[in-house]
Amino acid sequence: MEMNEQLFVMMCMFLETDHVIRLARRLVYQLPLEDPGRVAKANTISVYLKGLYDRTGVKIYLEEAIRLVREAIEAAPLDHAHRATLLGNLAGFLYKRYDRDGASEDIEEAITLGEWAIKITPELDPKMPDALTNLALNYSQLYKRIKLIGTLYKAIDLAQRAVDMSTRSAPKRATYLNNLAACLSSLYAETNDFKDNQKAAEAQEQALDATPSEDPSRGLMLGNLADFISRRYFVTKEREHLDKAIRISMEAIEKTPEEHYYQGGNYYRVGELFRERHAHHGDPKDFEQAIQYLNNGLTSSSSPLSSRIMAGRTLCLCQFGASYYESAGKTIINIAALIRSLAPPFLEPKDVQDQLGEIATAGSEAASVAAIVNTCPDLAIRILEVTQNVFTSSIEELRDETSNLSQEYPELAAELEEARRGLDYCAISTGPSLSEAEYVGLREQGKRKREAHSRLEQLLVQIRQKTGFEHFMLQPSKEDTMAAASEGPIVIINGSFYGSSAFIIEPHRIQVVHLPLLDDMSKMRDVWRKVSLGVIGMLEWLWDAVAEPVLLALGFINTPPDGKWPNIWWISIGLLSKLPIHAAGYHTDGSSRTVLDRVISTYSLSIQSIIKGRRRKIPHPSDPAKALLVAMKDTPERESLPFAVDEVEMIRDICRQTFIETLEPVPRKEPILANLQDCHIFHFAGHGHTSESNSLYNSLLLEDWAMDPLTVENLLSVNLQKRSPFLAYLSACGTGRITNEKHLNENLHLISACRLAGFRHVIGTLWEVEDEKCLDISRTIYQSLVKDGLTDTSMRKGFHQACIKLRDQWLGSLTVSNIPPDDKSCTYLEAATYRHHKLGRKKRGTRDLDLSDDDDDDMVVGDMMPKADIGLLYWIPYVHFGV
Repeated sequence: MEMNEQLFVMMCMFLETDHVIRLARRLVYQLPLEDPGRVAKANTISVYLKGLYDRTGVKIYLEEAIRLVREAIEAAPLDHAHRATLLGNLAGFLYKRYDRDGASEDIEEAITLGEWAIKITPELDPKMPDALTNLALNYSQLYKRIKLIGTLYKAIDLAQRAVDMSTRSAPKRATYLNNLAACLSSLYAETNDFKDNQKAAEAQEQALDATPSEDPSRGLMLGNLADFISRRYFVTKEREHLDKAIRISMEAIEKTPEEHYYQGGNYYRVGELFRERHAHHGDPKDFEQAIQYLNNGLTSSSSPLSSRIMAGRTLCLCQFGASYYESAGKTIINIAALIRSLAPPFLEPKDVQDQLGEIATAGSEAASVAAIVNTCPDLAIRILEVTQNVFTSSIEELRDETSNLSQEYPELAAELEEARRGLDYCAISTGPSLSEAEYVGLREQGKRKREAHSRLEQLLVQIRQKTGFEHFMLQPSKEDTMAAASEGPIVIINGSFYGSSAFIIEPHRIQVVHLPLLDDMSKMRDVWRKVSLGVIGMLEWLWDAVAEPVLLALGFINTPPDGKWPNIWWISIGLLSKLPIHAAGYHTDGSSRTVLDRVISTYSLSIQSIIKGRRRKIPHPSDPAKALLVAMKDTPERESLPFAVDEVEMIRDICRQTFIETLEPVPRKEPILANLQDCHIFHFAGHGHTSESNSLYNSLLLEDWAMDPLTVENLLSVNLQKRSPFLAYLSACGTGRITNEKHLNENLHLISACRLAGFRHVIGTLWEVEDEKCLDISRTIYQSLVKDGLTDTSMRKGFHQACIKLRDQWLGSLTVSNIPPDDKSCTYLEAATYRHHKLGRKKRGTRDLDLSDDDDDDMVVGDMMPKADIGLLYWIPYVHFGV
């Protein structure tokens, strides 16, 4: 029996999702491929499915709508009368998916489709305003990601043209006005000019006037208007605006179906407004309303994850402030699960950063609350493992060794490997207004990744049903976490405005140490922007604030008398990852009150990284080991580094003595990437570059860096996990540096990129380093490796010895000759301060960063830095990440 659209719509009201999809396909496929009515029917059904998605938030409806309209476009001839409509609909569906997932390929494809639709639509065609307003929305979304103001002005121009081309009685005029208001709202967020907000509010009010009271889109428009009025309140602080914003927000909830995609945002908005009114006017009913609506926003399953997380953060703040600790504990568990879901594996790293950047501190906050309200510290640790390094963790999971699975279920292992290859990161150059070839490539890559992700999820369900594989590719259990501390304690340092703690993991226990000197995160953020982290005052404060409480809790109270040094793995969260904890202490008083004089320090991205790294054994190649050596003495447009050549020559001699083959290709990007596939040691001596905007573009500067730099993004596409090469030594400035605070929780920098590529150990730097000192520290490390072999122990020991050696050389340089000639009575630290300011902070031959330090020679005022600043110490910034 032939089915028509009316019957399909009626049946959809009573059927499960999978039955709806089957019926939709049957309705389209019952017509032959060559039937001209098939294109129109596919388009009609796709629009209905998109509407179902809006009302329910069920993702499969949107995915099927995209698939059907794609098929219609491919089947329609180029001169099809409704081709522009088809292109516009697909662009609109991709806009919706971008709004949900944040995959940049979707918004870029949507813009390309929108541009094509406008090109083939006559100027006076009644459908031109539709094409213009849809493209305006896409450019507005693109602006939110790339923050180029020209993109936003283009969006506003397109939206205004759509309004100007429509008559006052046009059926879609309200939509055009609503979209113009949205673009103007983004402009206000950029300019903070209240006139822009006023223009947006006027356009929104006109849109509402043109919308019938029973129209389902009225709820969305009311919510937008409430946003504009609430902004007016926050500028004027006049209660009448707050009351009006609440009233309109409540009406938006009433007009929006409960399962609609935007309802969660409505709940979040009104919950925030009730909280604001309670804070200023004290009505307990407002607080109850805030709790209720924020909870609704958190649990609104059909709404965007980002708005649900934001609702949860504010809800937790309310609950915690009112001492509703049990409720706050439940809230943070929900938040953690949502954060993990916010970045599916098919997203590119820049998209993950955009998705997670807006809620950058949510995981730290949740863990802080868990530490306070929950007597079981492993919950806080699990939250941090789930919510930090989301992208880097997903790469490690996808590349993890599956030898046990291969032995027991080889067919499942082979399918899993195929799905992983489909998801493995591969850098691709994209942008709006793509060429035909670029468009096809981008579309196919996105399609493959989504299909691979779907298959991966299915396979994981199958694998976890097998005996012995119930926890396959899941977060480590409490037992696994404690077992990971078998070679030394793991210490996680976390801080937020709720409080700061160190979570100390040992094989027999997990303990929490409160760190009160870290509690004022806002104050610390301001301080660290003004003062270098590599000055003696900071190291002494860091000892008091973090290192001493942790070492006392572990019983490490003196230098080991027998030479058996304990190991500690440090995991610092968010802003705290900037801190050189390994160098903390009172180095100038002759005591053992320093981390260097009590323990061997290693850094890690996560507990999972330690577990997975140790699971991969050090390979013993049958062929001679190979060392890839790069010495950039002369880099285009950079200062010469004469000691870079000496450094690599020293390593070359050591390789000859130990029968390690050296590889020294032309120092350009492609040869270096090619030789990484076959090396066991990679040593780079040269300049580093840190991007202010995005750490994905941090790079090692080779001969061709100006045209084709070797970036973090490039290194993420390298997969050496099965070979597990031993060491990447990045002897350059700032290889572990991230300048954009929104990206700190993902820990994407050159060091982590090498770890994710598969290197077992990575040595890098937190900031600028001196050319000659790079030679000194590398010599000590490699001599240790020659003496004790390529082992994890010798790597940790060698790095520790090198740091102590440089530190002691620095201490030896602080002699009476550093004291000002007119004052032999000044203190040791005052003398060093005089020397620092007289000679200047930066020395000649620094392996400098493109980015100047945020923190110059300013002294810190107050009790955080009680002693004088004696200058930047070049032995501090070296760090070791490894297993």
